[in-house]
Amino acid sequence: MESVYADKTTFYPGKISSYNVNEESFYSKKAIEKEEEKSVFMLLKMGGKISFYSYRDMNGKERNYVEKGNEFVELTNDLKEFVKKDPVTGTDKTYTSNSNKYYAVLKYLFSDCVYYQKNELKVDFNASSIAKEVSRYNACFGTIPTVEAEIKKKKGVFKKSILIGINFAHVVTSARNRYFNSEEQGLNGLSIGFLGQLYPANFNKKIGLDFGIFYNKKGDISERPNGEFNLHYLDFFAGLDFNYPKWKLQPSISAGFVYGFLLNPGSAYTKVNEDNEKENIFNNDIGNDEFGYLIAFSLNYYLNEKHAISFRVSYESTQLNFQFIEFSFKNKMTSIRIGYLF
Repeated sequence: MESVYADKTTFYPGKISSYNVNEESFYSKKAIEKEEEKSVFMLLKMGGKISFYSYRDMNGKERNYVEKGNEFVELTNDLKEFVKKDPVTGTDKTYTSNSNKYYAVLKYLFSDCVYYQKNELKVDFNASSIAKEVSRYNACFGTIPTVEAEIKKKKGVFKKSILIGINFAHVVTSARNRYFNSEEQGLNGLSIGFLGQLYPANFNKKIGLDFGIFYNKKGDISERPNGEFNLHYLDFFAGLDFNYPKWKLQPSISAGFVYGFLLNPGSAYTKVNEDNEKENIFNNDIGNDEFGYLIAFSLNYYLNEKHAISFRVSYESTQLNFQFIEFSFKNKMTSIRIGYLF
């Protein structure tokens, strides 16, 4: 295996006949008839005695091709016009219909398969339907591994991110009279941590599992008595993530559960006494953890196949594990973070 520290070699398109992306998508250079695009790299969707390729042309149109031996043919279904007399007026009218050329091509190429000699070919003009029939044809001549079958054997993708940002936090209670000053904006604080994302191959790497650990500073200014909730938490997050992995700028949405452990229970809840000194608001033993939910939106801008700049906005609401008199408390926090994904 070549060392990662070896000198890099630059290959230009004219010297490349094929390549793969993340050992999943295989592209092969194929010659086509259009003069402005004599050769293009096509995605191999199905391999075997008949191979099925596709690519998008300069207009964004998906073009499908099949290859059998020395035959390399485009599958088309263009509209054709024909003229027919109107039975009422007797005038000529122009009508259009699909040419179905793709059907005639596939029927011809499949003619040496016993299955299609006994059964009618039923195929629509779309990639999934064509791939299904190509796979059925290849099965006539033994089990031939296809690109799609090989992809299913691949492991999923594990992404890691280091994120840092700011929290905008406040505390609410179940009391009728708000314990905290409604005019205050809460406490802002640092957020820093690690986020892992695992996308299994069998979900096309669109649905994955998120898990992370973050240090978060939260809290609020208390109105009665005059003091503050100055909370330093270590939060653990686990949830599901949905992303679109085919763009260079990849958006994702995630949701899950948060468990937090208070790191500073001795100085978390303080007030200023008559001597202008800080003292604890609660003298009784209180819980040091919290539990709740989190939702997040992320944008990852990929610098290359594996590295990206990550931007993440999240909102979480957690129930503190204690009560004061009849009051219960919740931390509510919006976080904005930026980081590096690798």
